[in-house]
Amino acid sequence: MPSVFLIGGTGHVGGAVLDQLQTKHSDVPVKVLVRSEPKATRLRTKYPRVQTVLGDLSTWDVVKAECRRADIVLNCAPDITHESSIKAAVDSMCEPGRKQKGFFVQTTGASNLYDEPTGSPEARTWDDMDDIKEIMNFSPTLTHVKVDNILRDASEDVYVANISPGGIGGISPSIEHPVPLSTGAIVTTARAFNSGFKINTGENQSGWVHVLDLARAFLLLVDNALASLNSNQPPAEPAGFPLWGREAYYYPVAEQIAFRDLIAGLIPPMRKAGIIESTEIVSTSSKDAARVCLSGTFDFDPDMKLPAPDSWQIHMAVWLGVNMRIQASRLTKLGWKPREVSILDTLADVIPQYLAWEKEQSSS
Repeated sequence: MPSVFLIGGTGHVGGAVLDQLQTKHSDVPVKVLVRSEPKATRLRTKYPRVQTVLGDLSTWDVVKAECRRADIVLNCAPDITHESSIKAAVDSMCEPGRKQKGFFVQTTGASNLYDEPTGSPEARTWDDMDDIKEIMNFSPTLTHVKVDNILRDASEDVYVANISPGGIGGISPSIEHPVPLSTGAIVTTARAFNSGFKINTGENQSGWVHVLDLARAFLLLVDNALASLNSNQPPAEPAGFPLWGREAYYYPVAEQIAFRDLIAGLIPPMRKAGIIESTEIVSTSSKDAARVCLSGTFDFDPDMKLPAPDSWQIHMAVWLGVNMRIQASRLTKLGWKPREVSILDTLADVIPQYLAWEKEQSSS
């Protein structure tokens, strides 16, 4: 029986992928990399058939050993600043002695498409098939390109695929992170302004996908990999193109949402929860939004030093004002269709869950 090793399985995306695996492929052995024994215990309580391995992307020996044993590796952990660990994981699947060629799915993101964070609506839409040649030749200085290149370099020895969402929304069955990671940055900044906010006009648009629909995109690839491993045949190409390899780049997206519309949808639940008092949406710059978010108050130092350009904080602050318009041609041709409600319809549930999580974190 082919086996799966899941990295990031307690996160927002990884938790949804794990839940789909347990629902659809309960007989497939799954190991999950978990940072601590208390988290591992909570995970096994919810999913008794899952095995846990203690470690994270910095524990190379553990990651390499498990990737070497696994037939399918799903990395749902953030790739930012973890390029060396991901390379070690992929390289371990390329070592001689493997009976069958393994499969490696990496989650990155569509931030390679970031433009200037000005809140402008002027931007192109990127298609993961029509624009693949340009996508494969992005500058190596862009956020995810180092990991993109790691996968491409290994594509002769392991089947690789890259799932790159834009905005991710909705409630995840994750035991640790049920709400999207972007929620914290938005709530903290809105709390400091005591109102909604936008970057200039806030007309910048991002492609959004519900986390459960994103998990179903993963399962399409897992299904294909399992069929190949069980038959000992090369992966099928049901849509007439390879699902794996150098050009196996997937943009999962269900809808395009302008940031000002996202904030407008967040104002009612944030007011109801007491996060903000005003219904106003103030206009600010990306840098000032970053400073407000970091200081936790509008009384920030306008000359305060910002974090490193490749930090998570700056990544999130820039995201507030950029366009990330994407088109899911590959997944659509494979029969993937979003099933969940609009992200805007999930916001009333996301805010109270985030506040409950925030309270739990502050008391632990």
